[in-house]
Amino acid sequence: MRGPLPLAVTLMFFVGVVTAHPCDERSARFVELTTTDAELWKPLAEQLTAELRRRAIIVCPRDTSRGTKLSRVEIQLDARQDEAEVLVNDEVTHKQLTRSVALPGLAGEARLLALAIAIDELLGASWSELALRPASTPTPAQKIVTPIVEQAVALHVKPPTRVRRLDLGILAQAEVDRHLVARVGGSVGVQFWPKRALGLRAETGWLHGPRIALPDGHAQVDAVELALRLLWRPRADSGLLRPILGAGLRADRLFLRGFPVPQASGQSAWATAGYGQITGQLGYRMSESLLTGVELGAAWPLWLPQLRDGSTLRPIVRAPLFSCSLSFWWSE
Repeated sequence: MRGPLPLAVTLMFFVGVVTAHPCDERSARFVELTTTDAELWKPLAEQLTAELRRRAIIVCPRDTSRGTKLSRVEIQLDARQDEAEVLVNDEVTHKQLTRSVALPGLAGEARLLALAIAIDELLGASWSELALRPASTPTPAQKIVTPIVEQAVALHVKPPTRVRRLDLGILAQAEVDRHLVARVGGSVGVQFWPKRALGLRAETGWLHGPRIALPDGHAQVDAVELALRLLWRPRADSGLLRPILGAGLRADRLFLRGFPVPQASGQSAWATAGYGQITGQLGYRMSESLLTGVELGAAWPLWLPQLRDGSTLRPIVRAPLFSCSLSFWWSE
């Protein structure tokens, strides 16, 4: 009968202490206790009452109460008093439960506490059945115990955590090539998580590039980027920090503008570059829905356009590219 639900019921105590009724009142809700050792009854009843009174349940001797009996508990000690057999006949679920409690080395309060805990655990194990199979026509005893069980379950069984499947983000980014030529810009992105650990990310943005020196002037290279990546969120994702690894493809639509020297003509043109890209992001959860993070990435060329420089061709962008981004994500 061990498990989280019986344990939850066993550990459940109301915060406020409800006044218990004496055994001779009809309104009393009680557990009947008998022991084979007459001297044990009073101190054990006091210890068990301390455990049960927070649920407005008292402990009474046999045949002394006119209230509602919830369970009958019998303690049988062996001849050497080294072991006790705890027998519970439960009036709530009509179950019979037993447990052997080893007592050697225990004396005084420790012995009483061990027996009281064993009784309380057996009662909790039996009463937890009401949470699994509520009675269609409850008895008076079941009407008393059912609210205790329901509150125990509500406090100790957490509702399932809502899985957030969609992240919307804005990013400020900068990247450099191997010659430390920098481009800066911003982008917006969306992350979709069909699985807790696996996701997809689509991102689009604008990068403002440097001027490339040419014999007859300069060429300005800006880019509209579109990236699609597969994401992996490690199972260790918890608490305030959230690591995410990504790999995918990126395409840049490059816009070239010519700035010629005097008496030379300038022109504008479009070109396309393609990359394979890997990223690593470490996010910090600022609130339940807001996450900020720093992301590092590297991109290798799959296709790079070239620009005619006199009689030779030269790449418009020198790869590989290394990027750094500051991002803010809102989880839906």
